[in-house]
Amino acid sequence: ACVAVHGAGEGLLINNTICDGADAGVFIFESGIAVLTENVIAGNCAVGVHIADSADVLLKHNTVEASGQAGVLVELSANATLEDNVILHNGAAGVEVRHKAWVTLLTNTVRQNKLEGVWVHKAGTAHVEKCTFSQNGRNGNIWVHADCQGNVVCDSNTFEGIGWSNFEIE
Repeated sequence: ACVAVHGAGEGLLINNTICDGADAGVFIFESGIAVLTENVIAGNCAVGVHIADSADVLLKHNTVEASGQAGVLVELSANATLEDNVILHNGAAGVEVRHKAWVTLLTNTVRQNKLEGVWVHKAGTAHVEKCTFSQNGRNGNIWVHADCQGNVVCDSNTFEGIGWSNFEIE
């Protein structure tokens, strides 16, 4: 990763450009705590921002774009709040939530990602509110997989120009 925060580490990343990494742009894991605000995270080969292993993260006012995989991946009991970000042109889902992770998305713009805008699966949980979704790929703007156990709340979102569907629960 270009930037890593883990263990007892706490990170505050403000107004940086984190790009063209050979793996993830930012990796927060092993109970790391981080606040990322007003950063551009772009063109990383793997995930733009990877949050895992009980990490606790706030992403606010960032642009996450053109990652080779998901723009933001939250997994393994991690907790993340994404607020007022632009997440676009990523090689997989804009935001992927899995393995008992919890994500709150507030007032984000999620558009033109190769796969879903938000993909929740493998017991992930998401609260999606006042976000704008536009022209996301394969399964549309929000896709909730059957193994998720119904842990998704969508409230007051805007859906424009869709792939397969706007909101699908399998």
